[in-house]
Amino acid sequence: MDVFRELELMQERINQGDWNAFAAHYISLADAADPSVARRIATIEMEYYEDRLFSAYCEALKEARRTAAKAVYFEYDLDNGWHAWFFVCPEYRRLEEQDDDWACSWASDHQAPSNPEFAEIYGATEKFCETDRATAITLALIARTIISLNSVVERERPGEIVVCIGFHDQDPVHRLSQPNIGVS
Repeated sequence: MDVFRELELMQERINQGDWNAFAAHYISLADAADPSVARRIATIEMEYYEDRLFSAYCEALKEARRTAAKAVYFEYDLDNGWHAWFFVCPEYRRLEEQDDDWACSWASDHQAPSNPEFAEIYGATEKFCETDRATAITLALIARTIISLNSVVERERPGEIVVCIGFHDQDPVHRLSQPNIGVS
């Protein structure tokens, strides 16, 4: 399984906005690789995580609005306990420009919740793209993380501020909300 191609396709699926199909696709990939892990990923209760994520997102969004920032970027670290941050970025470039260096030039950061259950599953799996099994499981965890952020963004829409998401060192990052995309 080509992880980089799968990440490109993930952006296309985000753009479609069919979140049920999005979730089903990535759980089915994980199910084909390891049914018991896929079942565990699919049934993890996300309400508490999403409530904490919403609080951190609102802080970052408030700061972005106050400073007229262009984007809020959510980054989580696969290799470090799924720890996460929201970065308020004064600049932004569209995906087509193939330059996500804007995400490294943030004006402020806001700690977001980690996801210990995802970290535990990821930590018990071969790393990311070492095997097709590891890639499928990781993609399902990434998809659930994106779905959680999307549900948070739908609760408090960002207006003209772009919302992006990516794991640490992901390139390009996924655009969740931008003009004509997702929840904008």
